[in-house]
Amino acid sequence: DTPRANNEALSKVYELAAKYDLPVLVHSNITSKRERNPLYLAEIEEPLTLHPDTRFIWAHAGTSAEIHRHQTQMPFLLPELTRLLAKYPNLYID
Repeated sequence: DTPRANNEALSKVYELAAKYDLPVLVHSNITSKRERNPLYLAEIEEPLTLHPDTRFIWAHAGTSAEIHRHQTQMPFLLPELTRLLAKYPNLYID
């Protein structure tokens, strides 16, 4: 399978992290280098919803150097991050 934050196989990892109060650092892009919308937002939002006792640290707020090379502006990023941080107390951004 393609590695995704909402892959079913990661559920056990998220459950174990919650049990021992360990944070999970997730590298999951919010979009691709070609899309100008939050294409992969559901991939991070699903585990946030399903695992409310797990602390997630979303690496680089779902961005990367590669995305920034192709997209100098992502107008959706700040509104989406603001919404997610308000909705999910288990979400942190590095």
